[in-house]
Amino acid sequence: MKFIINKEKLIKSLSNVSRILSGKTILPILYNFKFTLTSNRLEILSYNGETAILDSIDVESDDGGFNIKVSTLGECLVNLRVLDIVRKMTGSEISFDCIDDSLLIIDDGNSSFKLNTIPSKEFPNVSIVLSGESISVDAKEFSKAINQVSFAASNKDATSILTAVNIRVCDRKIALSATDTARLARKTISVESTKDFNVNVHSKIINDIARLCENIENIIIGFEERRIYFKLNKLIVFTTLISGDYPNLAPVLNYKYSIDLHTNAQEVVNALERISLIFIDKQSIAKIKISMNEFKITSKSPQFGSVVENIYNFNFDSQPFEINVDCNFIIQAIKAIGKDDIVFKFTGETKPLYITSENEPNLVQVVTPLRVVG
Repeated sequence: MKFIINKEKLIKSLSNVSRILSGKTILPILYNFKFTLTSNRLEILSYNGETAILDSIDVESDDGGFNIKVSTLGECLVNLRVLDIVRKMTGSEISFDCIDDSLLIIDDGNSSFKLNTIPSKEFPNVSIVLSGESISVDAKEFSKAINQVSFAASNKDATSILTAVNIRVCDRKIALSATDTARLARKTISVESTKDFNVNVHSKIINDIARLCENIENIIIGFEERRIYFKLNKLIVFTTLISGDYPNLAPVLNYKYSIDLHTNAQEVVNALERISLIFIDKQSIAKIKISMNEFKITSKSPQFGSVVENIYNFNFDSQPFEINVDCNFIIQAIKAIGKDDIVFKFTGETKPLYITSENEPNLVQVVTPLRVVG
């Protein structure tokens, strides 16, 4: 395999496929990209045992020129450090020459690296065939939904199904849900599909997908028996599904709340962030006290003392009410909604708190109140 390639095109592609290689992989051979050069394109594949990312660079550029000058077709394993090497090179074009599947020469006319390589046949056989049924989703809308939901997934037990974002396609809608049992987030968006799927995808992978959606109009999501794939133009991500049944969220999401508090999002966030300053490496606990004439948030810290925050922009028409909450959970939920006006929907002092916005009707955040002794 021998070719010359545009440096910027290569860096962009390597940056995309290197996302999953930042963590530890099971096999040392997976610390390599697999380059496959055909007469039409260069395919770059990365794999960590569970997730594969495939990107391709066309030989011909959109303006009729060339991204790649091909000398010899073939395939080669390239150590993932190649991204750092190419970034540091000063030439606008980089040449690759793989000799006998054991030596790779990378040269830009100024610098020349001779790297040991491993026979490409030792790389695991990863199926990159797009099979199963698929749907098309607006990429911008899907990315926004991921960012509004995925933070609520658990990050403690790597084997738990709660580390996943649940994706449910039904009745021409796709619902994304995440929960760590202390909080819950769900966003629903419309899709032109009559298909019905219910799968669980690790939150880290789904967050990577959100970041890859930039400058993409539509994303194709394909569902197979044990894996899911996301096609973003030429970039394709395959990942193994998390097995098991996701918790039934219907009893929580369908709960009838009875007390509404309309207020300003930023004013509440600012108050809670100030309250968090009196806590060190511990859960930031605050008490919300609300009546028709007063909206107050108070807190006490064993290390520093106490704080009182008054909120002035609110509308509340009910009996006085108190509830203890985790400041960080409320802050994250409000920021995920991303609207100026929010609604706190209370169901009781020890029952879930719902946070919504009339300007974001298909998103709901749920936070479990804290039980404070004394």
